[in-house]
Amino acid sequence: ATLADLETVQANVTRLIAERERLREALATLPWLEPLPSQANFVLCRIRGHSSQEVVDALAQRGILIRGFSDPRMAGYVRIGVGRPEYNERLLAALRELDNQ
Repeated sequence: ATLADLETVQANVTRLIAERERLREALATLPWLEPLPSQANFVLCRIRGHSSQEVVDALAQRGILIRGFSDPRMAGYVRIGVGRPEYNERLLAALRELDNQ
């Protein structure tokens, strides 16, 4: 790898971290979602007042895929991948719609 490649990778990592934190902060504004701290390219969220499968299904109907868990210990959680800002905005808009239902 060249120095230019490393600089590109570092710039991408920096952008991902910033977007992950922006997404996590936005998710925290929804009273029924509790995003947990993350060091990865996804945010794990605890769901309150809805089942995680309800959230997964409602988003899937809107063309947005997030991951629920079949393990009973993780039944109240969803995993939300950090995407490009415009994709994350679409996700947040859909979650706000669910918040208003």
